[in-house]
Amino acid sequence: MESLKKSSHDTEEIDNWLLLYHLGLFETIVFAYDYHYLFIDRVFR
Repeated sequence: MESLKKSSHDTEEIDNWLLLYHLGLFETIVFAYDYHYLFIDRVFR
């Protein structure tokens, strides 16, 4: 019983970590995209 509780808790932590990872990845992509366009805007004006 105790080992079952532990394993389900572990998968829950992994799910949270994956969610954070995907959110972080998305934020990074959006930030890079915005920054890239600001850079292009500044250089080519």
